[in-house]
Amino acid sequence: MNIALESNLAKLPIMEIQGTIQSHTEPLMEMLPDSRMEKVLENMMLGVLGGQTPVITGMARQAGKQAGETWAVAKSMYRLLGNKHLETEVIYEGLYRVGQKVVESENPEYLVVAVDPVNFEKPYTKALEGVSIVHKATPPDLTGHARLARGYPAITATIVNTKVPVTSYANWFSYQTADFISQNKEVEQAFETTCRLYLDRNICFVGDSGLDDQKMFVQVDELRQKFIFRVSHLERIVEVYNDRLDRWETEKLQDLVESVLHPSTIQTCRTNQARHDPFWLVQDPNPRYTKTVVDTRCR
Repeated sequence: MNIALESNLAKLPIMEIQGTIQSHTEPLMEMLPDSRMEKVLENMMLGVLGGQTPVITGMARQAGKQAGETWAVAKSMYRLLGNKHLETEVIYEGLYRVGQKVVESENPEYLVVAVDPVNFEKPYTKALEGVSIVHKATPPDLTGHARLARGYPAITATIVNTKVPVTSYANWFSYQTADFISQNKEVEQAFETTCRLYLDRNICFVGDSGLDDQKMFVQVDELRQKFIFRVSHLERIVEVYNDRLDRWETEKLQDLVESVLHPSTIQTCRTNQARHDPFWLVQDPNPRYTKTVVDTRCR
């Protein structure tokens, strides 16, 4: 697989990609305190695209092919990351301006924003500043279960209904530092920052079961936006508005799920990254229950 990947990457039109990167990242480049940093950032982006990795040595190996100086390219990347005149907030602000430029050019009717808490694992790390204990389900342990590992938690919010997905919030934090309050607060910051960047836009936040929390429902509601979160606690008590009787009624979520009147059947195909086998997912048309049927025999 690596040989095939290398052969495909070798055919990439580097000059055209460089022009695209320069035009796409112009709002970020304008914020840099030194114009010499632009070339280094461009090499880093080319390295990520060409090497399919965020590791500095892998990025430098791809970006250094043209000049034949991999070590020099890697050293310039390390020097940029350690530059005290380049604040992390500047990179974030430039990233958000790039997103605003994309949204303004495409001008969608509304924004679908995927909010995703993720954990970055740092194997064998013990003394790195702020390193935390995080919960990792992928890859699992030898028994097939989730495990605890050293690393850092993070929150990202990404606008996914544009031709080029853009980031409206990103933060990599630590449970061990003094400025940490809670992960719920980090999610709230993702909501608020996205709404601040796109004040006049209709936004729908989308999240997995990790956002199934009454506090987060209230946070989005106070921002006057919509949300779609996958619910994992069917025993939850919710309030539902009855249009016929013009009143709010208290219901169990499980009872609402079982009373769905218009079921649908959806057939999709995805590739398992581990086995590369297609999985066909079929929703049962039973009006009272919804389940997923997995058939690995399809080819």
